[in-house]
Amino acid sequence: MLSALAAADPADSNIRVTVADNARRTAGTLYHLDDYANSVKTYRESIRQYELLSAHDPGSSSLRVREGIAYLALSLEYDHMKDGAATLDAASRARTIFREPILNANIGARQLLARADYEAGNGYALQGNWIAAHQSYRESVDLWHDIKAKGQLPGNGAVRTAEAEKGLAESEKHLPR
Repeated sequence: MLSALAAADPADSNIRVTVADNARRTAGTLYHLDDYANSVKTYRESIRQYELLSAHDPGSSSLRVREGIAYLALSLEYDHMKDGAATLDAASRARTIFREPILNANIGARQLLARADYEAGNGYALQGNWIAAHQSYRESVDLWHDIKAKGQLPGNGAVRTAEAEKGLAESEKHLPR
């Protein structure tokens, strides 16, 4: 129904954002139902929609965050599937978005960047590149500690910090001595 509304009024970006958001949420549901092929396809579709929307409104930090969240979610899925190259690709795209100057002051984007750094570490680790994994995990841990020092750590932040610290410790076991 929303797709039909969006097609009927292509100038209404609010409907198009809702369609993209719904696609991202549907992809997440498909992931939780273990329907990975359709989940990946649906995440990719939501990303395509966010990219089109961002092209029409390049100054919209909200659209960029949504696109970054979709890439981050896609990296989580690929990580679950043990696809290191795809995990790294999606996490790297999320990192690029969350590092954009337009998002520097966005507390949520900094938290998402810390998660994307961790996922990039997982992508490198899955490929056996422990030096790069260590660097990504280090960036995640450092960012989580900075977020905490500024009093901006969310309720699940302690879990995320511990997760990144565990990844960092594991990567250190594989570094050359």
